[in-house]
Amino acid sequence: MQKEVRIIPREKYPFKIVTSNAQYGKDILFQINENKIGEATEYLLKVKNIKKEKGVYRDKIILQTNSEIKPTLKISVYLKILEREQENRN
Repeated sequence: MQKEVRIIPREKYPFKIVTSNAQYGKDILFQINENKIGEATEYLLKVKNIKKEKGVYRDKIILQTNSEIKPTLKISVYLKILEREQENRN
């Protein structure tokens, strides 16, 4: 399973993402890309689950910024994998 999140700094409060890491990093992979759109910058965060077994998985992606107002952004990641229902129930 994979999801994408766009992070768009407000014009009034611009920032750059300086570093990124996962709090645990054992159940997910992630990638963050910076995109320029004219004068503005946005970031695309892609998060992918690497677990296959059923269960509940949690992690947190921590982004360090150059902003004095919000130097750290934390993004919670939550995944629940269930068993497939049996196709031929009698």
